[in-house]
Amino acid sequence: MEPVSRKIEARFRGPTSSEDFNQWIEDNYFDLVQLFNASRKNKSSIEENLSFLLKENLFMQRKIEKLEGLIEAMQESIASSKGILSKSFYSIENITANNCKIDTQYGIAHLDLDQIPISKVYLRDSFGKVFVPNSLNVSLYESYSPIGNIRGKIELPIQEDKSIINAFNGSKDSYWIRNHYTSEAIDEVYAIIDIDLPRNIINHTRVNTIYLDPAPEFSFSILDVLYSSSGTWERLDTFPKMTDGETPQEISDAGKLAFIFPHKDILKLRLYIKQNKWMPEGNNRVFSYGFKSIEVFFTRFKEESSSFTVRFDIPDPSRSFSKILSISTLPSKGGIKTNSGIKTRLFLENGNTKNINETLPSTTKTVYVEVSLFPVEGVTPTISQLNIEYETTSS
Repeated sequence: MEPVSRKIEARFRGPTSSEDFNQWIEDNYFDLVQLFNASRKNKSSIEENLSFLLKENLFMQRKIEKLEGLIEAMQESIASSKGILSKSFYSIENITANNCKIDTQYGIAHLDLDQIPISKVYLRDSFGKVFVPNSLNVSLYESYSPIGNIRGKIELPIQEDKSIINAFNGSKDSYWIRNHYTSEAIDEVYAIIDIDLPRNIINHTRVNTIYLDPAPEFSFSILDVLYSSSGTWERLDTFPKMTDGETPQEISDAGKLAFIFPHKDILKLRLYIKQNKWMPEGNNRVFSYGFKSIEVFFTRFKEESSSFTVRFDIPDPSRSFSKILSISTLPSKGGIKTNSGIKTRLFLENGNTKNINETLPSTTKTVYVEVSLFPVEGVTPTISQLNIEYETTSS
């Protein structure tokens, strides 16, 4: 905020203007009101942001503790002469990409982009400013029990929440979070978010990428993601499914998710979530859920193959790799579940290719894995983790 009041330069015993003096008083009053309003707004924002950060840090700490337990269990189950090394894609450390996209925000690797993705929920001008059209319509429904027939009309009252638009503005500095208060002994809150995509900002309705950034992260479950193009609701192709291939598999403690799938004509999206973690506040239970961002894009990926190389160093310098027993890739939760578009190659620092289970030179401290990606029926494979299982020997 820039003040409108200015210092008055009055000459000693010189003439003064009552009109100028009155305007100076009015300007000072205006500035004081503006400062008060800004201070009050900042105080409210600080309290809201602090509450959100405390909740998110709590859930992140729980997630860290759970992961630490998994690591301990994994270490106990492996003989001392064997081990597993894993590389995720939340950082590019020890990764060399060759015409390949390493998305550290969502922790995935996929084919490189052929052009800037086209948003289906907002417009961005040449200066980077985002405009969310009024035709974007978002409806929120809540229930204390599982919502039946999620492919049909939702027979629940719409919950008014104007701040929900913050999840669609393309900004990293805002978020939408809903705090549901209840004095009842309720253990779960279910919610459906219906998104009617604006049609006045697009030249086609094709969609093939959806990014979800939950808030607070790792706090609630995503039960299903559906889309509609002609009045009927269909499940997203790459949403995780049970072994029967039909039943959706709950994504519990959901973190950032990227759904990349064969392009569809999509007019509406439906997100089905569950929050079963609450916090006490007075005599109430508070269920918090929301999204920092919900992004919907049509993305063109390059059609040629791409690759990246990961370096693995022996964890114990007193030992050496003797064999690499296996190499495996883990597909992302929202990507296609296939290995047909993925090839791996093991090699040493001198560039020599080695086979799985082949005995390595006795001084091998470092190995490299090259991963090549190829389009599968026009869709990019997405990898969230690369693993090698190895044997060691004393140096």
